[in-house]
Amino acid sequence: EQLDEVPIFAVQRREAEARWPGLSGRKLINETVRRMIHLMVIDLIEQTRANIAAEGVETLADVHAAPRLVAYSDALLPRLRALLAGLSIADRLPQVEIAVGEESTVFVFRNLLPFSAADEKQLAAFADAEGIQAWVQPAGPDSARPLHPANAQAPFYTLPEFGLRLDFRPTDFTQV
Repeated sequence: EQLDEVPIFAVQRREAEARWPGLSGRKLINETVRRMIHLMVIDLIEQTRANIAAEGVETLADVHAAPRLVAYSDALLPRLRALLAGLSIADRLPQVEIAVGEESTVFVFRNLLPFSAADEKQLAAFADAEGIQAWVQPAGPDSARPLHPANAQAPFYTLPEFGLRLDFRPTDFTQV
């Protein structure tokens, strides 16, 4: 029920219930999350295609010269803004960083004051709804830690042809 307060979850849940009227419990949640992931992946692909077309990218040199090409559309931003505005320390969150690994996307919320228990619940619900990990960073880069899920693993990239796996903290500068 708490997740129904997150708009993207509520919309996708209603669509899942309309498509599968008898679905309930864990199966309904799984279908809702699957639909949210699908929505985010399609959004990312379509926005990236549009960015590439708009920049006229045809070569690797064009990619290097272009501004950020891979991005979500502006549709995700209002949900993030709504989350941030609803937090008790909204005016004490100077930055949200996003780190992307092969199997995870991490939002790092830099907080100048501690989050309340209600804030932490909202961040966890947002993380579940958007299919991301929510980390908090109350001080310098080394203070960053997973909030939800609490046992979240740091992101990584692999180069299987070399047997290499690069684990990194979401506050590390990485460029691929």
